[in-house]
Amino acid sequence: DPHEEDNPPTYLSNPGILRRFELLTRKRGAPNYFEFDPTPIFTALFLVMYGIMFGDVGGGLILMSIGLLLYKLKKPLLGLSYRAINNLGFILSSAGFMAIIFGFLYGESFLLPMTPMWIKPIKNTIEISIIAIVFGLIQLVIGLILNIAVDIKNGEYFEAVLSWKGLAGLIYYIVGIYLAINFITGGMTLTVFIREDLLPFTLLEIILLTLVYLKPTIENIMHSEGKPLPITLVEGLQEFIEMFITYLTNSVSYIRLGAFAIAHGALGEAALVFAGLVGFLPSYILFNVIAIVIEGFAAGIQSIRLLYYEFSTKFYRNEGRLFKPLKL
Repeated sequence: DPHEEDNPPTYLSNPGILRRFELLTRKRGAPNYFEFDPTPIFTALFLVMYGIMFGDVGGGLILMSIGLLLYKLKKPLLGLSYRAINNLGFILSSAGFMAIIFGFLYGESFLLPMTPMWIKPIKNTIEISIIAIVFGLIQLVIGLILNIAVDIKNGEYFEAVLSWKGLAGLIYYIVGIYLAINFITGGMTLTVFIREDLLPFTLLEIILLTLVYLKPTIENIMHSEGKPLPITLVEGLQEFIEMFITYLTNSVSYIRLGAFAIAHGALGEAALVFAGLVGFLPSYILFNVIAIVIEGFAAGIQSIRLLYYEFSTKFYRNEGRLFKPLKL
């Protein structure tokens, strides 16, 4: 059996449509031989986030049509091989399909209002913002659970338990969410944290922060690494600060999902106002081009950004190298 120091190559092998989305994994960096292929979860999260940000039936149909044309293309385009173009086309058509689904949920088509099956972001700004943040919180929890699983798989039990991305960090994050909800609903006063029903959770957070801070020192003692105490304490401080800041900023980052959905609705209202000046058809053609080209592209970029930086950094090492078979 190969050992981790051998760094054996990784062969990505996904069934059916998932093979098309391996592009997302390859661009993030190949997984090493000892971690799992994140393509399935990358695919699901990318498509859902795209749909949340760009929910429009008509715009989705246009994107889906363009994607299918690229998927069927049999010649190179813009310096890319036809296979790469086919994969991009499939991803685009899938994103368009999700935009159609969320368009029905939001009640939006070509920036024109329909009866929503769920909520209308432009009118339910608080609700869509909360949904976006909750979606992000769940996503980050999944990332931490995956990291614990990878650590255990690799025999890194100490990291799995005491790392800020391990069990200590996971419990800290979940309890922190609970305390944050009570802080907001309790008048945003610091005395909330010492309330009788919340004090045990506050103390648990302090204990977990202390464990993360002392983790390098404990590890140094257990493994007899011989590092000076000031060095391990500084390393612990770095982990302490990184955990506190990263969890906070990453959680807030997901509000952009709701912001894009609201912005799309605002673009529709702007098109309606502009239609009174230049006419219905010119206005809606112009604003739909803006929505599909600029907003559709931006939604894809933001989905990838959240996927790569907020989510995958919690568990994905991307230190591997792809298997390249010999050719005769």
